[in-house]
Amino acid sequence: MFAVALSGDALLGGQGSEEIREPGAAARSTLYGCLARLFLGGPDGPPDALDDDRLTARIQEASGDLPYPFEISGPPAAPHPRQSRDAELARLVAPGASEVPIIEARAHLDDQVVREVEQYYAHFGLSVEDPRDLPLDHLATELAFMSEVTRREATAVGNRSLQVLRRAGWAFLGRHLTVWVPRMVEQIAERQPDVFFEWTTDLLGRFVAADADHVKGLVAG
Repeated sequence: MFAVALSGDALLGGQGSEEIREPGAAARSTLYGCLARLFLGGPDGPPDALDDDRLTARIQEASGDLPYPFEISGPPAAPHPRQSRDAELARLVAPGASEVPIIEARAHLDDQVVREVEQYYAHFGLSVEDPRDLPLDHLATELAFMSEVTRREATAVGNRSLQVLRRAGWAFLGRHLTVWVPRMVEQIAERQPDVFFEWTTDLLGRFVAADADHVKGLVAG
């Protein structure tokens, strides 16, 4: 995983010593980063369910700073113990008669996807720490990438840099997350998730769509 996008203060909306010039982009970065963590399971996920509760609380807080209207209902408490949460995520995306792909190449049945997302990451000087642990096109990896792009947008100096980042974000959303995430959200809903993942997947689908519309407008304008 991208260490900067999923570590400590960077995840929870802190931008280090860099000046935040675009607060709305910083809020978007927070939501992308928190959602990435919520869709990680096992040893790659938050240490315990209390961290899940912290993530959902941070999502609610940051949503008020988004540069567009976006409603979030109060999140349910995360499952306790943590093993229950991991087991539910595993059930929702487990292979079966109606597999729910949480990895983009499986959704498209196209291995070219992996090479393309890797090129996006490389363009920004990013690489996954160990692809054997988490695929390059895993949902959490792609969300973490958008968290990093929007983090840089929040601290960009000069309009040219800002526009380059916005165009890159729109291109990635348009070619990847907006293409396969809506169907994944529908498939998870069909598996009747518990209240925590019902809330999380609904939030994911609505946020990706709303953010894509927002960035499209910025790029077009």
